[in-house]
Amino acid sequence: MNREDVIRLVRENGFGLIDDDIDDDLIDYFERFAALVAAEREACAQLVDHILCEGGGTYGDAIRNRSGE
Repeated sequence: MNREDVIRLVRENGFGLIDDDIDDDLIDYFERFAALVAAEREACAQLVDHILCEGGGTYGDAIRNRSGE
């Protein structure tokens, strides 16, 4: 996700924190948060791939158990 995508999502979802005078520090924060979400999404996708290949549990259980790693 690029900077413009982050700005668009923040505006579209009513955060009310960004207007035409964009605070670079705030956008940097949202970009870092978006990167964390993307990494978590990828980790969940890898769990699903593993279950499909190896079996042994349900998707939901595998995702919920990630917090206990």
